[in-house]
Amino acid sequence: MTFTQQILVLILILLCQFVPSQTVGDELAHVGTNVNSTAYFAQMPFRESPFADLRGIHPISEQQAANYNHFRFLYDAYGRPIEISFRLGNRVRDLNLSANALTFAPVTRIRYRDGQEIRTFFDKYMNPTTGNGDTFSEVYEYDRDGNRSTLSFLDIEGQSIDNGWGIARYEWSVSRDGTVTENRFNLKGEAAEIRPGFPFYCLKLHYDQNGWLALMENYGKTCQELTQNELNAAQDKLQYTAGGDMYAWNVYDSNEQRSEGNSPRVARGLRGFDALGQDISERYEDAQGKPMTNAYGWTQSKAEFDEYGNMIQRFNYDLAGQLAVNEQLGYAGYEMEFDEDGMNRLVLRYLDEQLRPAVHKTRGYHEVRTGFDANGDLERIQYLGVNGESVNRLDNGIGTIERRYDDKHRLVSVELFDKDLQPIRHAREDWHRSTYIYHSAGPLIRIERS
Repeated sequence: MTFTQQILVLILILLCQFVPSQTVGDELAHVGTNVNSTAYFAQMPFRESPFADLRGIHPISEQQAANYNHFRFLYDAYGRPIEISFRLGNRVRDLNLSANALTFAPVTRIRYRDGQEIRTFFDKYMNPTTGNGDTFSEVYEYDRDGNRSTLSFLDIEGQSIDNGWGIARYEWSVSRDGTVTENRFNLKGEAAEIRPGFPFYCLKLHYDQNGWLALMENYGKTCQELTQNELNAAQDKLQYTAGGDMYAWNVYDSNEQRSEGNSPRVARGLRGFDALGQDISERYEDAQGKPMTNAYGWTQSKAEFDEYGNMIQRFNYDLAGQLAVNEQLGYAGYEMEFDEDGMNRLVLRYLDEQLRPAVHKTRGYHEVRTGFDANGDLERIQYLGVNGESVNRLDNGIGTIERRYDDKHRLVSVELFDKDLQPIRHAREDWHRSTYIYHSAGPLIRIERS
């Protein structure tokens, strides 16, 4: 039997185990008797590489979790996570800012067998879904020392694929001093960057005594020497609070000098957190340690969160600490409103430095209103002007989006309309209706546009 056939058999076995539950409440039956313990965390930690263990930070009690966004971890008898779900109370919900860059679905299930770790993904209704791109499962291999050595991405048929970042395979090796060397390749065998827009290739990853990534070095496509990329960066040095929050990143060039690099084009970013790890502030410094504005037009920002852990506003401030309009985008900040139980965002609106209605400069609207059906599924998105009137977006011409679902709460169609609710085609992608087609096993397999 070929390796691909073996993987296909494995996927079919997993599908038999992961029959979607009819309700979120009975999902424990599918985890089975392997659950040995449960823990609740307000946040997921910063992760730049899937080599790192799945962990939570800011542990909270079950009572706190009843009214606060959190990640619930289920562990087996060996202390290994076998399910991670994002929840408000006992209800699984879609991911929000609490997730890190390597979390892609509301529910992740993990199975361990014969030196492998297999992760599969589910939506908030426990329908099988895909992770990054068309990834149906992530398959990790372990070396003889118990370290993750490879990661492959498979589609629903068990075939190796490029994930949404153009990566088909990770390869890791661990040196005697603990340094982890990471390489990534696409299906063609070409070196792949960390993710689109982040041109670090072969990495040297250095973890601190707590298991947090402390230093990431770019060794380019040849993996021979420290390499400065086109964004003036060769190294990222990271700092953490005692609770595990990554509060600072520091960019250096290949000569160990501070550099205003990576996409934000800053030498240092500094973040502030509340007691439960919510990111409540961010500011930037140049190579000389002086305050600066990043490449996106933000100098410093501050945020507020509601009692459920939902961000309800974020505003930009100038170097003097005064509210300031981002000239690239046309607003100083935004505020959001949620429904009474904190599950669904109903309104997002943009405001200027005097807290007056502002219009997004490149999108052309002041406010986004969302409507939900009785099941809590998003069924309408509407764009409004400063006087509450319907408007068409500047970037794609859309005024209203209508969404429909099947009896499993899976999205089956999206239709586009103008501000007068007349059918309209996307201005850049040239479609009016998208239809979503699902595999018999559950995940989305294609989108048809007309």
